[in-house]
Amino acid sequence: MGYLNTGNFKRLQDMYIEWTHYPKYAFRNFTFSSLYSANLPALFGVVWYKNDGSVTEGVESSASNSFISSGTTHGDVVNVNFYVWASRSPRYAHNTGFGLDPSVSSSTLPDYQYWKLIGKIKKSRDISNRHYQTGTAPQGHRFTIDYSELVQDQLSYCLCPINKGTWKSYKYGGMNGGLQVQDNVVAGNSGNPTAGGHPISEYNVTENGSYVMIRIGCTFDIIDANGFIHETTKWRIFSSLAHFINSTPTIGEDGWYYRGTSNNTWFAIGQHIVSSNNAIRFLTNCPNHSFSLTTIHQENHVFNKPVRTSEAAEFLQFHLAYAYRRENGINIGYKTLRMKIETFTAGNVSQNVVYVDDFTDTLTGIYSGGTHNYGGVYSTDSLYVNQIQNISPIYINANGKNDSGGALTNQITSTTVLYSCHLEGKRPDGTLDQLTDKYYYEMDREETNQAYYLSKPVANRGHLPVDYVRFHWLNRMGGIDSYTAKRDVVESLSVSKDTIDRKKPRMTMNQAGFFHTSGNSIPYDDFINNTMRGGDFYKGGREVMNVNAERAVSVYTDPLQKRVAKWLEEIITSPNVWVEKQTEAARINQQANPQQRNNSREYIPIIITNSDITTVDQSQGLVKFNIEFVYSFAQNTQRN
Repeated sequence: MGYLNTGNFKRLQDMYIEWTHYPKYAFRNFTFSSLYSANLPALFGVVWYKNDGSVTEGVESSASNSFISSGTTHGDVVNVNFYVWASRSPRYAHNTGFGLDPSVSSSTLPDYQYWKLIGKIKKSRDISNRHYQTGTAPQGHRFTIDYSELVQDQLSYCLCPINKGTWKSYKYGGMNGGLQVQDNVVAGNSGNPTAGGHPISEYNVTENGSYVMIRIGCTFDIIDANGFIHETTKWRIFSSLAHFINSTPTIGEDGWYYRGTSNNTWFAIGQHIVSSNNAIRFLTNCPNHSFSLTTIHQENHVFNKPVRTSEAAEFLQFHLAYAYRRENGINIGYKTLRMKIETFTAGNVSQNVVYVDDFTDTLTGIYSGGTHNYGGVYSTDSLYVNQIQNISPIYINANGKNDSGGALTNQITSTTVLYSCHLEGKRPDGTLDQLTDKYYYEMDREETNQAYYLSKPVANRGHLPVDYVRFHWLNRMGGIDSYTAKRDVVESLSVSKDTIDRKKPRMTMNQAGFFHTSGNSIPYDDFINNTMRGGDFYKGGREVMNVNAERAVSVYTDPLQKRVAKWLEEIITSPNVWVEKQTEAARINQQANPQQRNNSREYIPIIITNSDITTVDQSQGLVKFNIEFVYSFAQNTQRN
């Protein structure tokens, strides 16, 4: 049996096709589109029938059924070719550049600008099913794939630079994870290498690693009368949309995986508003959120997350599905979207209200009228894109806005003990919608541990040290979380060496400095270098070939409630963890490109090597973590 891909247009013999996109919903299902977890099975199936009912799962495809009519080969289906495409375009643009049309005999492939082909899966039919009583086979042949691994390869993480409000765009993200991209193209704007280099390469660009939109198109392998296999040139199926994030639900435990009613939107933000019995959340499992301070669900709001006044990188990542409110069957585009910050003094007394809205800089394409995010209105198009917003004390104080979008700075004061944060939508009539739960942050003003700074680079150089050990990690919701550990910080250096025995120097002979005949001294200018022919004891014998060195750090957390400790476990299981450090290299980056790196702190990747959980007070359920890690970049050493 051979494979042919030439000749006239091939058709399926008496074909009737149905397709099913049936992964278990990891999130809510909205308007024929769902938000899925990339780390669960992603199943897509096709069923091929014959109109006369002659094809059942007990019948094999046969060359004897093939014929040629008007130069076109007809035949039974042997395989289905599933083509999987990925895009970071918003949902409303899902047809832009796609171009697959089942109504024509030969369709063009989707436009690379919008859709990337990430894989082709050739699948023979599934194992035959049998009725449990009669043993009869069902109609048709079924072809099912799990394409989740292709999606997983597309997703990793997306960091926002420290002290930036948001990432550059939702499509291309910020500091993206994934494989390193080759960066060897140096050319001018015209593409002519001799025209001089352009500092921004168009060839090393990666896309946002935190979400992806998937579509699937299918062709079919049919068998002709001679037993040769042909791939049809006509696209017969393309799927609806599936939106994925890099979440990892715990099967049997996480409620958000099993939620199935339209009232529990949970993570696809927009359209619906939050209420005391309908949580809508950012992409974090941190238990510091509730509908309000007076409506607290114990499993969700067990503590106020500590943040230090010096923090410049406290982010909330979220999946923005809609920039409009749906009410009584009508879509109402928001006038303003923003993160609302409310500060409180002792006793939870309301103090100030301030807003940050940098994430809306990525949404200018769907805003019309007025000045962006103020005075106009967002369109009622579906988005399904990931967004991020900096809500750290330093950033809020430097970049806060009032209700009209004017500057309002320094609203977190020395008397502030707590602040809340939630996403708010403002309608054209002035109605304010609370679109997410409120997340609570407690000001941590504990004195710095002066005995040790993980990040203090060089004394007396004007650097502000990063207090204690601040972790950032890819969390189980596919977002980025952070936590500062402050107790018993210890740093060590672990070294191993590879040695070799080399030729020893001459021990009993020594090169003289005199001519042996005359006894006169040899002029110094006659020597070529400072090596002697004997008596060179500075090398030889057992020598070190390579030095392998790793710098390790150990730190303890404060005592934690079990619910908080369960959240913090994510740092142990995460494949991507960083510590925040201020270094000379980060300062150079800041000076070289302040638009991209406007802070002298940097994310440094680490590998967690050990973690111990110690019970502090069993009656209160308090535990503490000991976290040990090494830097992903090993200590650089010389080779002998």
